[in-house]
Amino acid sequence: MNTAELIKAISEAGYYPRNYSGRHMYGIQCVGVELNCEGDLWTLALNFGLAGHQVPLPKTDWMGLGIIAYWPRFEIQERVLDL
Repeated sequence: MNTAELIKAISEAGYYPRNYSGRHMYGIQCVGVELNCEGDLWTLALNFGLAGHQVPLPKTDWMGLGIIAYWPRFEIQERVLDL
């Protein structure tokens, strides 16, 4: 899977991909998805499966009111996801 395929999988699963720079990424942008709580990770995984996608496990960070699931190895060179 490459970055474009991950972005497509996220969209087809009913989520909105966004840029994210996680811990120890020093400003490098990767693909992420905002979620309300950790339990939503199960829903995200289920929706990937229902859409026919096998997606690697994401890392997560707390964002105050919610969390973000992100994939550091799927870098985005430009700010292409303005959501």
